[in-house]
Amino acid sequence: AAKDPRIVVVNRETNHGYGSSVNLGISMAKGEAVGIVDSDDCITPDMFQYMFDAMQKSSSDIVLNTSYIDCNTNLPKGVSTYSYGLSDIVKNTAAISSMVGETININKVPDFLLVPCMPWNRLYRREFIKNIKFLETPGASYQDISFSFKALLETKSIHITNKPLYCYRRYSGSSTTVDGKLQAIYDEVGETISYIKKVEPSKRVAAYVGCAIYIVIAFHFQRVSKKYLANLVYYAHQTLSQLKNDDIINIGILQQGCQNDILSILNNPEAFLLQLYGRYYRSCS
Repeated sequence: AAKDPRIVVVNRETNHGYGSSVNLGISMAKGEAVGIVDSDDCITPDMFQYMFDAMQKSSSDIVLNTSYIDCNTNLPKGVSTYSYGLSDIVKNTAAISSMVGETININKVPDFLLVPCMPWNRLYRREFIKNIKFLETPGASYQDISFSFKALLETKSIHITNKPLYCYRRYSGSSTTVDGKLQAIYDEVGETISYIKKVEPSKRVAAYVGCAIYIVIAFHFQRVSKKYLANLVYYAHQTLSQLKNDDIINIGILQQGCQNDILSILNNPEAFLLQLYGRYYRSCS
């Protein structure tokens, strides 16, 4: 910062949390674009220049990169081998892969609502993003979930790239461990559902968001300890029931295995919980 006036260091006397800190950073930004890098990750030196050039050339609000570098293995991860298991969940991953290099409208290609909802690995035009806020729940995690959906629902143009430039790091004790953070996930999902009802997207787009919400919840079934699994399953039952009643989900978008799980959660959450115990905790007493 002493050598480059474009770099501003913000020191806060107390930790206000992720959402508050990113909101502050966006409000202070003066450039044409905003990028977010989590504190435990890193990027290649050319990442933002590459994405900014793509943004300028495509005149898009968001540049969404579908690949990243897994720092734990030093291997690139793309849509076909997403560590989040996207190809095992979504039927039409071909629609996502085929759009690389294209500039899309989310209303015409809502499949990108199913890409894992993280704000990193994306670049946002500042004028577009400045009024979209993260939740600022004190001490909470997962505050990127509702922000990501809001941004995708608000944008008119997204440019898709597939070059691994963001280095994602996983380690024991990081924010990807779930126990004690379930309420933060619930808050983010609740905020997303409220936002859908507020902006009233097309029925087709809303159905994709509903499926994406299920993916967010289901992703954590195997990341939460056995002690908290029942809580998460019953929350999934309540949320899916709400999405179904409000006509904000179309399970036909998802692979058959996911459809079966959703029906099981809706019809008999107790039986589904027992299935998960067998699936993930077979070795546990």
